[in-house]
Amino acid sequence: MDYPALMTLLRTETAVEKIDSRREEIAQWIPECRIMFDYDQQHPHHPYDLWMHCLHTLVALPRDIDDDMLYLTALVHDIGKPAVRQDDFSPEHPGSMYHGHAAKSAQIIREQVIPGMLARNVPLDAAAQARLIYYAGHHDDHIGMDADAILAAGKDTDPALYRNLLYLEIADSIAHAPVPLMLKRIDACKEVLSFYAEASSIESMKQ
Repeated sequence: MDYPALMTLLRTETAVEKIDSRREEIAQWIPECRIMFDYDQQHPHHPYDLWMHCLHTLVALPRDIDDDMLYLTALVHDIGKPAVRQDDFSPEHPGSMYHGHAAKSAQIIREQVIPGMLARNVPLDAAAQARLIYYAGHHDDHIGMDADAILAAGKDTDPALYRNLLYLEIADSIAHAPVPLMLKRIDACKEVLSFYAEASSIESMKQ
């Protein structure tokens, strides 16, 4: 599988099992992802192992977003979890916790994944690299649980970039167990995306 075929797979395939069946081919391009294979997260909100969680996040993204880096991020957004794992965090939170995993994921992507892909002649320019690191580093930000807070959190970010981050937030939440917290986050992010879409439509009509 060459790199264009990899991106076609990530952008178009909707069956997690079909992507998983090609995990070793994917790992030829991103060997760092092997640490996620069959990795038990030991967390009550995660019904899947780490690799399958990332695949479920990937397929939950809309299939028509014009940024390959968003799909690539979905594949590796939690790659930093094993490095920051804390077991028996507290009696109130049984299982493992992964505080700081987004920042660690971004670090691994910046220091290992991107250099490895560049060494394999993947055409990642500086802007694409920056988006990949941004999405990974911010996918677990505490941006709020209601639409107003989420909208305010993105006021200083490029709207197109922030919209894509919200798509990732939604997909990541869908790949969790359907607990009230995740469902609330999904609804709030969708409300903000609807606001952006309406604002964009109004702006287009003015032009």
